[in-house]
Amino acid sequence: MSIKKYKTKSGEIRWAVNVYDKHLRKTLWIGTFRTLEDAKLAFTEADRRVRLGQLPVERKEVLFSALVDEWLELQTVNLRSSTKADYKYASRYLKEYFGNVPASSIEHSDVMRFVAWVSQKGLSDHYTRKMTTRLSQVFKFAEAMGYDTRRPCAQRASNLPQQPEKKIRPLTAAEIRALIEATPPHYAAVVAVMATCGLRRSEAFGITRSSCDLEHGLIRVTHQLVDGQLAPLKTRRARRVIPLPTSTLELLVAHLSTLPPNDLDLAFPTENGQPVRHENFRRRVWKPAVEAAGLRSDLTLHDLRRTFASALARQGRSAAFLQDVLGHQQASTTLAHYIGVYDEERTAATRDMDDWLAREIRPKRGRTYPCRLASP
Repeated sequence: MSIKKYKTKSGEIRWAVNVYDKHLRKTLWIGTFRTLEDAKLAFTEADRRVRLGQLPVERKEVLFSALVDEWLELQTVNLRSSTKADYKYASRYLKEYFGNVPASSIEHSDVMRFVAWVSQKGLSDHYTRKMTTRLSQVFKFAEAMGYDTRRPCAQRASNLPQQPEKKIRPLTAAEIRALIEATPPHYAAVVAVMATCGLRRSEAFGITRSSCDLEHGLIRVTHQLVDGQLAPLKTRRARRVIPLPTSTLELLVAHLSTLPPNDLDLAFPTENGQPVRHENFRRRVWKPAVEAAGLRSDLTLHDLRRTFASALARQGRSAAFLQDVLGHQQASTTLAHYIGVYDEERTAATRDMDDWLAREIRPKRGRTYPCRLASP
């Protein structure tokens, strides 16, 4: 059943109803209703009409600027402030280019012209791609709300700048130890937790004392720190329990034993007991520690999460386990964007190949044969 609750500009609660027509292979807009009971009745009747093959209800027309405004109002309700600001930033370009034309008049060719227009604005390739993502989100929202569109973003614009390939370079165990030792003592534990537990920075700085099960050596990830406040996690899969390695547990126990109380009961606040601000941490703590440890200058906090995933993969952990401890919705995300190859793994693979070849080659009557692989 496709019934969605939403709030109007005046604060009124209404219920939007859609029904899927498997013959037309698209979702049909039915309407909005004041009560859930009316919405259920409308859905039942619409579903019956679809099954009988009757004509679908016509979708509503909407002007593009009004569509973007409604998208901003409804889709950003539960988003963090930085994401809301990003949506508003993109909406300015969308409204400036497409203006007040009917949303149903925008075609795929208009999207390609929009890409060319944005590219001339001096924005980075990353933001150009992001603009088309936001445009696609607007039209998906229009479909859900029952507005008439031509699905101009159903296929990717061929003139989009290519996504640069980023090589994942995980840290070695020695580099992790050097980084932890170079970090100021007050923050050494949180760096160790991120490197050996794979937490996102917002999750790590949002860990509370009650989230740390020191007796069993576990950290329970239940919320994150956003703009100085504890907030819900991004997805349900992000809620997870992660075991602590012994060395990290010892650091954490020592850290918490000397940590004074703070208002949010945070396990990793600043020296003054305040929530950590990422930009301040990056400038005052992270960059000096990376330089002191002699590591590459472009190393980020998120690279600790990639290092964690790469180390687990090197140890032979399953994709399902990696997905679970990293809190990803899809295992494909973990495999495609978080796992790098260690140099020693290449060496080990070559050595294993030599051992395999030595076992497979069978000398005959004392004669030596050229090395060749056995037929499968």
